[in-house]
Amino acid sequence: MDKKNLIREAVILGALLHDIGKFVQRAGEKLDEKGKIDAERFCPKNKDGYPTHLHVIFSEREIERLLKDTQWENSANFALRHHLPDKYEDKLIQLADWLSAGERRDREPTEEVPEVNQEPLISIFSQIILDKPKIDEYYCPVVKIEKKIEKIYPKTKKTEAINEIYNFKNLWEEFKEESNLLTKEVSEFDILLSRILYLLEKYTLFVPSSAYKDKPEISLCHHLKSTAAVASCLYDFKVSEEEIQNVIEEIKNNWQGENLKRERFILLSGDISGIQDFIYSVTSEKALRGLRGRSFYLQLLSETIALRILDEFNLILCNLLFLGGGNFTILLPKIDDAQERIEKIKREIQENLFEAHKGKLGIILGYVEFSYEDFKLDKFGNVIEKLKEVLAREKRRKFKEILNYDFFEPFGTENKELKGCEICGEEIYEKEKCLLCESFEDLSDKIKNAKYIEIQRVSKQSIKETVNNWYEPLSALGYNYWFRSEKEVNKINYSNLVFSLNGTDFLNKNCSGFRFEAIYSPEGTLEDMANKAGDKEKGIKRWSALRMDVDDLGNIFSLGLRNKTISRFSMLSYMFSLFFSMGIREIIEEKYKDCCVVYSGGDDLFILAPWSDLPEIAQDIYESFKEYVCKHPKINLSGGIYIAPSKKFPVYHAAKEAGFAEDKAKLGDKNKITFLDNALTWKKIGEIKQVSDEIVKLLNLGMPRSLLTLLYAGYRDKKLFAEKKIPMFRIWRLFYAIKRLMERHKDFSGDLEDLRKKFITDFELMPELDISVRWAELLTRKEVLR
Repeated sequence: MDKKNLIREAVILGALLHDIGKFVQRAGEKLDEKGKIDAERFCPKNKDGYPTHLHVIFSEREIERLLKDTQWENSANFALRHHLPDKYEDKLIQLADWLSAGERRDREPTEEVPEVNQEPLISIFSQIILDKPKIDEYYCPVVKIEKKIEKIYPKTKKTEAINEIYNFKNLWEEFKEESNLLTKEVSEFDILLSRILYLLEKYTLFVPSSAYKDKPEISLCHHLKSTAAVASCLYDFKVSEEEIQNVIEEIKNNWQGENLKRERFILLSGDISGIQDFIYSVTSEKALRGLRGRSFYLQLLSETIALRILDEFNLILCNLLFLGGGNFTILLPKIDDAQERIEKIKREIQENLFEAHKGKLGIILGYVEFSYEDFKLDKFGNVIEKLKEVLAREKRRKFKEILNYDFFEPFGTENKELKGCEICGEEIYEKEKCLLCESFEDLSDKIKNAKYIEIQRVSKQSIKETVNNWYEPLSALGYNYWFRSEKEVNKINYSNLVFSLNGTDFLNKNCSGFRFEAIYSPEGTLEDMANKAGDKEKGIKRWSALRMDVDDLGNIFSLGLRNKTISRFSMLSYMFSLFFSMGIREIIEEKYKDCCVVYSGGDDLFILAPWSDLPEIAQDIYESFKEYVCKHPKINLSGGIYIAPSKKFPVYHAAKEAGFAEDKAKLGDKNKITFLDNALTWKKIGEIKQVSDEIVKLLNLGMPRSLLTLLYAGYRDKKLFAEKKIPMFRIWRLFYAIKRLMERHKDFSGDLEDLRKKFITDFELMPELDISVRWAELLTRKEVLR
C-alpha cells in the first residue's frame, strides 16, 4: 500500500476514535501505573501541575486493542497526542476536534469527578427552543441501538436513564465483547472504517461526548463522526502545519484572526426531484406489489449518488453527514478543482437520469463554500441557511446542465400507436406492463425477504438505451445492489459493503454495518387490502392513503437548535431519520399486517392501508413520535387521510388527495390530522373515536340504525342554529329522542346514557358529533363484495 494513503487512513481512524477513551472513563476504568506515567508525558496540566484530559491515555489503549495486528495501529499515537500535539497529524486531529465541537476545547476539565462522568446525555430534542422558554430536560437512556423504538425514548429522570441495569459500565462491557470481532476477516480500509462507524453508532449514540464541566449535550458518536469528516478534508486539502497551528491559536483567542476566514470546506446537499410524481404516477389498482419497490429504488438512487460523490473525492462514509428521505448532505474539502468535479458529476448524473426516466426524475445539487470560522457555535447555522437558499435556486433550474436543442426532441420517431403500461402508462409494444415496472415488482419481492444488503462497486458507464431494470441506472453510476435472504448468505461477497437489515447484530454476521428500513408490504392487491377493512361482514370495503410529516422542520433546525455545530446538526438529522425508519418499521410490522409502507424516511411517510385501520395507525405513530421527541410542544406531526371512493381508484389520485388533506391539517396551528375531510387536533380525534366506538357497540348489539339518523338530526339542528337559519337550538328534542329509545330498548338504556354523556356536556352538543356518526356509519354499513 502507498505510504501516504496509509498515513491518511491512520489519521482518519485516529480522528474517528480520538475520544473513545471518554467512553472508557464513564465506565469507571482507572489508569494503571504505566498510564499515570504516560499521563505526565502526553496530557496537559492544570494550574496545580496535575495531568488533565486523561481520556487520551484510555483512547490510545483502546485503539491499540481494536486495531491490534493491523497496518493502522499507529493511529493510536495520533489520538494520544491530540491535546499536546507534536507532529502534523496530531495537530490536524486537534483542529478537527475543535471545529467539530465549534468551541474552544482547552479549558480545565474535571474528568475525575464521578458525578460528571455518570451524567446521561441530554436529548437533542429537549435542546430545541421555539417561541417559549426551554422545555424540561429529558435524558437519553444509556442503551445500545437495537430494534425497539421504546427502548430509546428519552426519560424525564436521570435515574430512569441510568441505573443498575442501564449504565456506562454495562454498555462498555458489551462494546468490548462485540468489538473483538471488529477486524475479523477484514483487510480493506473502507470495510474496517464502516464497521467502526456503525459500532460507534450502536453503542455511543447516547454516550455524551463531554467529560468536562459542560452539560452533556453532544453525542459522542456524532462528535467522533464529524471530527473524522473534518480531518479527512483538512488532510486532503493539504493544509499546511503552519496554517493549522495559526488557526488553533486563533480559536484559543476567542475565534479571532484572519486565518479563520480561509475557506477550506464545502457543504453539499442533494435532493432527488420528481419523487412524488414518480411514485404517485402509477395508474393501476394492481400497483401495490411494485409500489414499494418503486419507492425503495428512489432511496437506493439517492444513496448511490451520494456514494458516487464520495468516490469522486476519495472520501469516507463519515463525510456523508446525512442520508434519508431522498436527500443527503456531504462535507467536502475545497480542493483546487472541487467546483469542476461537482459540475462534472451533476452533468453525468443528470444525463443518466434523463436517459433512464425521460425527465421524470432529476437531481438537485447545491453547495456552499465556508471557512474555519463558520464552524463556530453561532455561525454554522448560517452555512445551513445559505445552502438551503442555493438548493431552492437550483430547483428552479432543473436539468440546466444538459439543456440543449436535442433536449426538446421527441423520444420516439415511430408513428405507430402503442398501448400504455397498465402501471405507469409508458408506451409498450405488447404485454400489460413495461419491463421496468415488472422489475420494481421484483425489487419489492427482494427487499421483503431480504436480511442483508450487499453493495458492490462497479465501473461507471453511460446509459444509451431504454432502461428495463431498476438496477441499470444505479450500475451506470458505479454501484450494484444485492438483496440476500438468510438462505442466500453463502452468496454474499464480504469484500463488498454488507449491511444487516433491521437488526444491529452485524459483526456476528461479518457485516460492514446495519440499517433500518420501513419496507413492509402485504401480499395481494389494493382490492385485497380494501376487503380487509372493517370486520368480515360489516363496514365499507375501501383502502385509504395516509401522508404525514414533521411540522416546521426548517424552523426546528434554523431557529430552534441552539449551539448550532456540525455535530449537533448531524445528530438532529439522524434522530429524525431514525424514527421514520426504525420507529415506523416497528409500529407497522408488529401491529398492522395489512398495511403497505410506500415510503418512510427523513421526516415524512406515505402509507396505504384498509381505511378502518388508518386513524389508529396515525394515532399510534403520533403518540410514539411525541414520546420520542420529549413531548416537545413545538415538534409535531400533521397528516391527512383520504379514503379511496372505490377499490380500483388510482393510487396517484389518492396520494394527491391525501396530500391536500395533509395541507388542510397544516393550516393555522398545524399539529392536526385530517379525517373525513375535517382537520382535527390529535386530542379531538381521540374523543371523536370514543363516541364512534360507543355508537358502533350499540349497533352491533342490535340497536336499530335509526340511532344514526337521530344523532345526525340533532347535530344538523345545532348547525342550522349556528347559521342563523332557525331561531334556537332545540337540544331538548335530542334528549327526548334518546329517552324514547331508552324506553323502547331497556336492555340498552345504560349504554345509551353513557353515549349521551359523551356527546352532550352541560347541555352543549359535541361540535364534531357528525364525524363520529359518519365514522360509525362507515364501520357498520353492510356492503356486498364484488
